[in-house]
Amino acid sequence: MANHVLLGSALLSSIVHLIFMGLYTPPVLYGSFIGSALITSILNHGFTSDILKWMDRVVMILGAGITLYLAPTLLFKILMIICWGLYYLAKILDSNYLHIGAHATITIINVGILIALYKMSQRA
Repeated sequence: MANHVLLGSALLSSIVHLIFMGLYTPPVLYGSFIGSALITSILNHGFTSDILKWMDRVVMILGAGITLYLAPTLLFKILMIICWGLYYLAKILDSNYLHIGAHATITIINVGILIALYKMSQRA
């Protein structure tokens, strides 16, 4: 069964990502990855499918590696650990609130990375 609360959270996160991607144009590969992550999240939360669930999880794992690599400061790396903690606690406790916290945290992290990448491209 689709989770409409988490679908709403994924849609809101996607809107925020798209706004900041419009303001701070990312490199093509990073922007493409973010786009694929948004799509898999929306599909996973909007439909009931093991394939969509696992696609989303694979993208999440890849995204964690990319995020830790691109994180501009230690704070962003710590936020990533908090994000994963919220996600795992959400699964253990079956909590939409903690899962929404993970969505919000990764959105904040990605906005910070978008801004940092944009600023670096302006200096070059």
